[in-house]
Amino acid sequence: RALLEDLEALFGAYFDKALRFVRQECRQMIPTVDLNLVQSFLDLLLALLRAEQIVLDNQDADTPVGLETVRLLFAFCYVWSFGANVDERSQEKFDSFARDALENVMLFPPFGLVYDFQMDLPLKRFVTWQASVPEFQYDSSVPFFQIVVPTVDTVRYAYLLRALLRARKPVMYNGVSGVGKSVLMTACLAESCEPLALQVVSIQFSAQTSSARTQEMIE
Repeated sequence: RALLEDLEALFGAYFDKALRFVRQECRQMIPTVDLNLVQSFLDLLLALLRAEQIVLDNQDADTPVGLETVRLLFAFCYVWSFGANVDERSQEKFDSFARDALENVMLFPPFGLVYDFQMDLPLKRFVTWQASVPEFQYDSSVPFFQIVVPTVDTVRYAYLLRALLRARKPVMYNGVSGVGKSVLMTACLAESCEPLALQVVSIQFSAQTSSARTQEMIE
């Protein structure tokens, strides 16, 4: 219960600060209401607890969970919920805000942006995503337009997507054209079909796709 109470205290202390900052200082990629951002935080937290097999309310678990683990999870989800839907310039603002706001919760490394770090749960600290980028191995059987070259972006977005998919939470990628959103999403969905019993239905959109055409494709 102590860990859950600490997590609840973090909600009360830091949620309003993030909501005010995003509304007043940031430009969002897609318009949201406060409840959207709070729900995004909770969805991601639950997804990561499941993905990392962390149990907060069971003191008899094989691997006891400490306060530092809870705070590491909180800080990571804070960045990738409240700060996930802002444009590039606003990301720099949110970086400064999150470092100051979460100073007494969890420290980020003193370089890069807060988006550049993943959780090292055994060591209870943040480390760079770069450490998890695998070496690219070319497969001649894969069509050129389906090739995914591992980068920091593909690694971190795939990690978030896989965790949310396993928890059966909705996911929307946004961003500028040509950065690989569709290819990455397709690859992650393809590898998840069998283990998650999914059936993928792909709908192609363009700048000319109308609402009527969208409804027609869905029906």
